[in-house]
Amino acid sequence: MGESLDRFMRELCERRTYIVWICSLSVVFTVLQLPYLFIVEPGTSLFVISTMNVTGFALFAIASGAMIRYCDRRQRQRGW
Repeated sequence: MGESLDRFMRELCERRTYIVWICSLSVVFTVLQLPYLFIVEPGTSLFVISTMNVTGFALFAIASGAMIRYCDRRQRQRGW
């Protein structure tokens, strides 16, 4: 189990460029969706969709940012 997890993480870290793009796009779309939370009337379907979009994009940004940080630390420790 440990070896397969190590290989999985190595494969993810080798695709760091893609992860950076995912993080960047998620941050941009989060910033674009934030104003809708203050413009749209609460309780409408558009407000619910905007809330779900902001939450989803923010989670992608946090997860991909954490992966970038993990890969950077791992690279420094193991000397990839």
